[in-house]
Parts: sequence; structure tokens; C-alpha cells
Amino acid sequence: MSESREHILKTAFELFMQKSFKEVTMKEIVTKTGLSKGAFYHYFESKEQLFMEIIEHFFAGFMTVPFDTFSHESLKQFCGDYLKSISDKAETSFVENKDLDANFYFLIFDAVRMIPDFKRKMDVMAENELKSWVKIIGIARKNGEINPAMTDEQIAKVYMYSNDGIGIRLILNNRMGEMKSEIKSLWDGFYKQLKG
Repeated sequence: MSESREHILKTAFELFMQKSFKEVTMKEIVTKTGLSKGAFYHYFESKEQLFMEIIEHFFAGFMTVPFDTFSHESLKQFCGDYLKSISDKAETSFVENKDLDANFYFLIFDAVRMIPDFKRKMDVMAENELKSWVKIIGIARKNGEINPAMTDEQIAKVYMYSNDGIGIRLILNNRMGEMKSEIKSLWDGFYKQLKG
């Protein structure tokens, strides 16, 4: 990817993180990049195309979780690997300012609304996440690591939805840096309950 193209993507992304898609103007993007309007149109046909590429470039990697690389020896190790993955992504994130706010979610909602393929990808990621959690929970149950009354799918959804909920709450309260410790604390307590 050329330096100018990458510069446009990063600059526009920062603008979209401050304002909604609708609020960011082409003039503002061109001004902030320091490039000419012609240079912009050399790389992107429109603000919409730029937005779609930003979503693909920045969000796809950030939101993809490498479940297959996590330990399947135990549920506890799997959770630890998940938390490490969150930490690693936060450290190498595309976000220069680690204090994400609600615009992070507004961008996702804009992407779901504007890019039908993005919604499909999000659905596939959610399905894969559920399958991955159900698989490790089934292994943990079979190995006697846990002995819960809940179904494997119910337990998987508690892990998934608690992660999502904590992320939303902390981002909205400008406390993103506490995400890993908050999730770990909740998951450790839940794990003790699952062990019975």
C-alpha cells in the first residue's frame, strides 16, 4: 500500500472516530491529509469507498479473534489466551488514542447499515465465536474441569455477551484500559461457579 493511501486511510479513520460518517466531510478529509483533492481521488472514488476500505483495513483484523490458536487443554487456559489476544490487539491497535469512545460503535453500526457484506462477516464471526466457546466448554465438561447445570451454549453466551457488555460499558465511560482486568475478574468468578 502506498504511503499516501495509508496516510489517507489513517487520517480519515481518526476523523471517523471523532464524528459519524455523515458528519465528516470530504473537504475535512482533504484538509486533514494535507493532500490535494486530486490526490485523494487518485486513491479513492468517494467518501463511501474510503469508508468501506477503512472498515476492511482497520476493523476486520481488530475484530477477528484467532480461536483456533487458543489452548484447548482447559477452559481456564482458553480464557487466558482470549484475554491475551485482547491485550495484544489493544497494544498493536490501529487506534492511536487508546481511549475509544462511542464513535467506535457508531462506525460499526454505520458499516452494518452501509456495507451489506460487513453485516454478513459480523454474523459469520459471531457464529464462529459461539462454536469455539461451545467446543471448549464441551471439552471442559467432558474432562471434568467444570460441572455446570447450564448448557454449553448458555455458558458460551455468558462468556461472549459479558465480554461485549464490558467492552461497551468501559468504552462509553472512557475506561478502555481496564477492559482486560474487568473481564478477567468476571470470568474468574464465573469459572469458579462452573467448577461447582
